[in-house]
Amino acid sequence: MVAERMVRVLWLGLWCCLVVTVLPACAGPDSAEGCAAAVERAAETTPADAGERVPGEYIVAVKAGGIEEIASVFADHGPTVLRDLGRGRYLIHLADDPGPEAVADLAAAAASIRHAEPNRVYRLPTPPGGGKRLGDDR
Repeated sequence: MVAERMVRVLWLGLWCCLVVTVLPACAGPDSAEGCAAAVERAAETTPADAGERVPGEYIVAVKAGGIEEIASVFADHGPTVLRDLGRGRYLIHLADDPGPEAVADLAAAAASIRHAEPNRVYRLPTPPGGGKRLGDDR
C-alpha cells in the first residue's frame, strides 16, 4: 500500500515537473516554437529514458506462490529477492542476467508469473535555464 502510494506520488511529481518545464516556454512571443522545443526537451528526459535500467534487477509479479515460484523459474540465473513490493510483486536481482527479453520469455513460459520487467531508471527533467535538478550535486 505504501509502495503503491509512493509510486503515485512519484508519477504526480514527474508530471508536475513536466508542466513546470513546458508551460513557461509556451508563454513568450514565439510561443509556438518555444513550446515545441520545450516539449521536445522534456520528452528526452521523461521516465525510462532510452530503456535505461538497473542491470540484473527486475520487477516480477506472481499469480500465486510468491518467492518460491520466482526461485524455481529463475533458478539458472541466481535469483535473489531484494524486496517484497506488495500485491504479489517482488524486486529481484539475477546474478547471471540473461537480459530483459530472456527474462520476459521465462516469465511468459511460467504459468505462475504474471509478468517480469526491468527495474527502469527514472530521471527528472532538467529545469528551464539549465538549472540543477534535485540531487545533481551528489
